[in-house]
Amino acid sequence: MAFPVGILSAPLPWLAFIVSKIFRMKRPPHPTEGSHKDRVEKRSPTRRKIKITRAGAWYISALLLIGFAAINTGNNLLYLVVAMLLSLIIISGILSESTLRGLRVKRTPPRHVYPNRDVLIKMTVTNAKKIFPSYSFNIEEAPLKKERKDFSHRPGYVLKIAPSGEVTCFGEYRFKRRGIVKLRRVTIKTRFPFGLLLKSKTTDAPSELIVYPETRPLADKEPPLMTNTGARRLPRIGSGIELYGLREYRPGDDSRHIDWKASARTRNTMQREFEEESDKKLTVVFNNLQDTEASFELAVIRAASLAKEYLAKDYSVALNTLSGNLPHAKGLGQLEKILHTLALIKSVKKRGGANVDVRAN
Repeated sequence: MAFPVGILSAPLPWLAFIVSKIFRMKRPPHPTEGSHKDRVEKRSPTRRKIKITRAGAWYISALLLIGFAAINTGNNLLYLVVAMLLSLIIISGILSESTLRGLRVKRTPPRHVYPNRDVLIKMTVTNAKKIFPSYSFNIEEAPLKKERKDFSHRPGYVLKIAPSGEVTCFGEYRFKRRGIVKLRRVTIKTRFPFGLLLKSKTTDAPSELIVYPETRPLADKEPPLMTNTGARRLPRIGSGIELYGLREYRPGDDSRHIDWKASARTRNTMQREFEEESDKKLTVVFNNLQDTEASFELAVIRAASLAKEYLAKDYSVALNTLSGNLPHAKGLGQLEKILHTLALIKSVKKRGGANVDVRAN
């Protein structure tokens, strides 16, 4: 039986054609198609990298040793062993490529992020393949070349994702400084199936988040919380500091407000009540003048800490800076606005040193 000469004389092109059909590989762009920048952007997100693992190095060493013995002895059994070992490397490359192909990653950062605290970023992985699943791969941040890396992270891990499926994993990040952080690309790595090769690809997964400034408890040297300065007392029971009257202690009352002298005199536990205060307003003044980076960041931390402390005491807090002002308001919404403003604030081009002050209204 005669075989076509073309097939026998050129098996590799036919094999490449069949493999390209199986894996739906696209032909590389012609040098004249589009600009050089466009061609680089199209190729770089899916570029593959292969690294031989330690187990793979021992495996290949054993393969070379058995191959050398087969050549010197001419033993057919050794040739079969060498062929089997080579086939396992080929299978490993095919299955690892099948795992990486068609994976898409989308990140969803949390709403509140603070420096020097561990935070989990949600990563949604989609498998675009219709038939083949993907197994055992890590997702980590792609290394930056020219930009300063202001965070550290631990990669997320996915055990299996079904065809046309979607799974969620989490990467653990720790950011070192406040401000806007742009996360651009991730690297997907797998040792599947035998751990001989570490194959990876880098793909786009853009995301942007804002790291709020750090807040710290006020130290003893900080100015004490305001009393009733700038506040108007109302003739009813509340949480002010002016005494409204005495009554008997009830379960659930704050034991710090027990009047022990009156209790001893009346032989009953007496609780102090205070007048309610309204319009408790103050302004955190941040003169964001040009200063050293360390001093400026300490001033930002102090402004954020003061705002958080006073808002927790039910004050209406405003923020005044040389770059803009925030009006008085209360609650967590105001705290988030202040932290957002301080996260993005920069020094103005005036010397004098950054400083923070508190003013009663």
